[in-house]
Amino acid sequence: MIGLSYLFDLDINLLMVFFLLTPAAWRLWRNKNVSRAPDLKVLDIFLLAYCVLTAFLFLHPEVARGILMQATFTDCLRRTFVLFFSLFIPYFVISRTSTSRAAIQDMIASFSIKCALMGAVAIFEGARHWLLYGELLSRWGMTSTTYLSRGGDIRAMASAGHPLSLGYSLAVAFGFWLYLQQNVQSKVSRLSITGVFIFGLLAAYSRGPWVGAVVIFLAFAALGPRGFSKVFKATAGLLVLGSGVAISPLGDKIARVVPYFGGTVDIDNVVYRERLLATSWQIIMDHPWFGDQEALLKMEELRQGEGIIDLMNGFVNILLANGFVGLSLFVLFIVFGSFKALKVSAASAKSDPDLSKLGACLVACIFGSLVMMWAGGLIDMMTCVLVGLTVAYVDVGRRLIGDHFTS
Repeated sequence: MIGLSYLFDLDINLLMVFFLLTPAAWRLWRNKNVSRAPDLKVLDIFLLAYCVLTAFLFLHPEVARGILMQATFTDCLRRTFVLFFSLFIPYFVISRTSTSRAAIQDMIASFSIKCALMGAVAIFEGARHWLLYGELLSRWGMTSTTYLSRGGDIRAMASAGHPLSLGYSLAVAFGFWLYLQQNVQSKVSRLSITGVFIFGLLAAYSRGPWVGAVVIFLAFAALGPRGFSKVFKATAGLLVLGSGVAISPLGDKIARVVPYFGGTVDIDNVVYRERLLATSWQIIMDHPWFGDQEALLKMEELRQGEGIIDLMNGFVNILLANGFVGLSLFVLFIVFGSFKALKVSAASAKSDPDLSKLGACLVACIFGSLVMMWAGGLIDMMTCVLVGLTVAYVDVGRRLIGDHFTS
């Protein structure tokens, strides 16, 4: 920009929002036939309020060691602009365009197909110790992708850019697949695609997404029809799968990276998370309502060898930046949408089991994303997309089974 050294980061996600989702949002806004029940519109308010709050109250980044960037009004306006387009617009478009069960199914199936391809690439990268997209950035005149390892093995990342991002995507796609596979007739296809997601997750060597995938699997079983019996079967299935992996060549590699079960590889990351929580909690208690935007100055003891303070916990990040007010807005946005979806799922359990399982799938993925936020960081866009799908699901459910069942 003329006269400015920096405006905002323009990445592939914002380009997609600007050129694909924003025109769609504008058409939806002008279309008076597209409406939502008043209780669903409350979620719009929660998300907008969260965006505005986090635009003006945020952790000031370091410009040098021990020196923080001082926020200005124009900085806050830029952040408002970016947050509106990166969080609210995707949620708004997805919640309004998925107007039928088929539309929701098509959306989650499209995401699952893309992630299945990424999972296959991840399996190849893990087996061959070769990142297929590693030279792509250098070909574009940018820094080459850094090879990351854990326990001596390369961590796959496919085209996601980082093993954690790949793990997040595969965990959510696995949750979608738990619902979608019931419409696949071929048992070989069901097992093959399930295997792609599982082994793709293992190839990423990201422990947070591993836990998230397990939570999604158990939550989907618990929230669907006949939840108790399905949880029992799901737990038994996990034990069988775990036993099979344990006696395979992967067993020792996985055991060495799983903390609390004797794993010692990268145990420093687990210890660091515990220290982060203890140090942050004291700062949060000193500034509980709106956080402490200069918290990094009080966390010098957490500086790593790379010279950074890594806030690898999404909820801690929100509490430090925005306090319990910001966390309340974010949690209310998630909980309100999930609660409405669960009511539709429960109301349709007997009359429409497929609709009930779809709701259980979406809410299970939200639960898993919250676990991954705790274990690995903030994944705002993914969470907003999932909540947008639950809003669309509730609207579809009300039309199919009637308002009186879900009120």
